[in-house]
Amino acid sequence: MSKLLKFFIITIGFTIVLLGLYIFQVFLYNSHLKNLANLQKTIDKLSQENKTLKLHITSYNNLSNISTLAEMLNFEKISQVNYLKIPKRNLAAK
Repeated sequence: MSKLLKFFIITIGFTIVLLGLYIFQVFLYNSHLKNLANLQKTIDKLSQENKTLKLHITSYNNLSNISTLAEMLNFEKISQVNYLKIPKRNLAAK
């Protein structure tokens, strides 16, 4: 084989590898864009739910309404609160 033919084959192989990498990057880019669009839809949905919940809270601003709502949701009053105490020797220090 002549040097020119070897150079041509190597150049074609390198071009094919680069083209494959480019296609792979475009595929990843598109999948990230699709994920980003889905996340944006989720953010919009949660924002709308948040607005709805804020409106519900304003309608339940009265303490008696809140206790009635808590009973409807089967909430229970807290009788005792236990706190965890973490020894200082187990904490990370600078």
